[in-house]
Amino acid sequence: MSIFIAPLTYFMRGFAVCFAFLQNIGKSSRWKLVQFIAFFLCLPIFKAHNFLFKIIYALGSRRLRLLSEKQRLLGVDNMALQGQLNLIDSGCGLDTVQGLNNVLRRLEAAKASSNFSYSNHL
Repeated sequence: MSIFIAPLTYFMRGFAVCFAFLQNIGKSSRWKLVQFIAFFLCLPIFKAHNFLFKIIYALGSRRLRLLSEKQRLLGVDNMALQGQLNLIDSGCGLDTVQGLNNVLRRLEAAKASSNFSYSNHL
């Protein structure tokens, strides 16, 4: 999917630069004929940029739908895995979050004591 999105994005940026260049020429020119030509060249470039944007947006939304479908299918597996983890936690008698918080507190205490002992030796 991104094999199509990347080149289209590159062309879309090119159209945006071209549009800005022609718009700048149209605004800064003193001659009405040059402003007129720049204006009429800006219209098809803007339409092409807008068309590419719509294609890229559609491809991106399709990609998002595919990813959300995969996530939905994986959600069933994740629920089964969560159930197995809960069984393991209840078998060990430990809550995962509580156990991780205990480990974090011990690490922070060890870090604080090592920093304190290091500062005493200076």
